[in-house]
Amino acid sequence: MWSMDLRQVAVLGTYLALCAAAGGSQAMAESIDLSGLVYWPGHYLQGQPLRPGSDIFGTDYQARTSKGSHWNHTMCWKGFPPYEGDDQAYFDRLAAEGYTQNASAAQRLAEAQSEWAARTWRCVYYCWNEAYGSTRLDLDGDGCLDWHPFSPMGPGSSILGPGFRGSGAASEGYWTNLWSTGPGDEQPGSMSLTFAAVPLDAVQTEVAPGFRMWFQSDGVVIGWDWGPLTEGMDDCWAVVRRRCSFKGATVNDYQSPSHWGTIVVREEPP
Repeated sequence: MWSMDLRQVAVLGTYLALCAAAGGSQAMAESIDLSGLVYWPGHYLQGQPLRPGSDIFGTDYQARTSKGSHWNHTMCWKGFPPYEGDDQAYFDRLAAEGYTQNASAAQRLAEAQSEWAARTWRCVYYCWNEAYGSTRLDLDGDGCLDWHPFSPMGPGSSILGPGFRGSGAASEGYWTNLWSTGPGDEQPGSMSLTFAAVPLDAVQTEVAPGFRMWFQSDGVVIGWDWGPLTEGMDDCWAVVRRRCSFKGATVNDYQSPSHWGTIVVREEPP
């Protein structure tokens, strides 16, 4: 059976952790008031005001969706500028903005990031729910939207609970242009994933060597174990739906056989 290699899994895990999003209705999205709120410390746009619509990285905090380049949605949280598809132009920009002394050093800096190998991946959409990170609240008064305290976007307010387990948090995304062989590759891979934080009393069981599944306390299947989304998060994430394709053929498909497999994260079509 086809599977991602460990590097690709690590890259995607980092992306999921840094770019969580979830589906509220458009009516809910339009009610979000971003006035007075700014980007988080460490973000490329830190301190600048949040505004309606998609920002330069493809994230729309009112619509609670994120689209575009994998690199952009991951590396904006690490202070990197947006990547627009031209490697040399990007190296030149890094040097011009003072990340390094010259473009050669900028190239080494970019290539040293694990996400660089997946810079051509395209996120068709990624979305999150309110249990993962609030897109409406600033109860701690720091001028930034509150995030779950276990989110790397945090620290945010503790109003969202001490951990994701039992929180009802869920997220999903769809990526294309994965595992491309290079220019001219007309059928690169694609993948969709839906994640859910398991209940407090969920049980993790190894069903095959190196392969674990999550179950409710009554034995109902939740999904296969993803592990922590990033360092410091609790190990409570189950994949409840997955579909992967490569060269036009479905190579990996999974849906939890229980009600978890039909969980709705996004109420609108992408």
